[in-house]
Amino acid sequence: MNMQQVSARLSDIRTMFIGGKDKVIVSCDFSRQEPCVLASTCGDDKLIKVFTDGLDIYSMIASMAFDTTYEDWLEFYPDGTTNHEGKERRSSSKKIVLGLMYSRGIASVAEQIHKSKEEAQKLFDNIFLKYPVMAKWMKDTVAQAYKDGYVETIFGRRRRLPE
Repeated sequence: MNMQQVSARLSDIRTMFIGGKDKVIVSCDFSRQEPCVLASTCGDDKLIKVFTDGLDIYSMIASMAFDTTYEDWLEFYPDGTTNHEGKERRSSSKKIVLGLMYSRGIASVAEQIHKSKEEAQKLFDNIFLKYPVMAKWMKDTVAQAYKDGYVETIFGRRRRLPE
């Protein structure tokens, strides 16, 4: 079972799952896996550096998109206490980054983050300006998919896109 499908708000329910006799439940969280794969696949050194420097990718990209400080987007202050505004901002930034990565429409992302389409488009444009290698790779990948009718994983597996 994928425990991430059980809402964290329902933490009491998560405690109901136990391993059987002589069994254990393994819990893993692939935090930030999608942007990490993107950085590796597109080969954008600036994006890769965010990970190698141990920074939060969502906060970093959002700070660039909104032209604010990185710290404004962090969920926690340096002393470990919760930055409530930062937590809300980071949640919005995840929607922006994942929307960008999965080619969600501007209107859809704008609705999710409660911004106008123009504001959302500006955010996307800012991200692409800051990460031009990633932007080019994404554009080229979409063009290649239209041309060939499929996309390919780094391991060579093809996903056909006939429509």
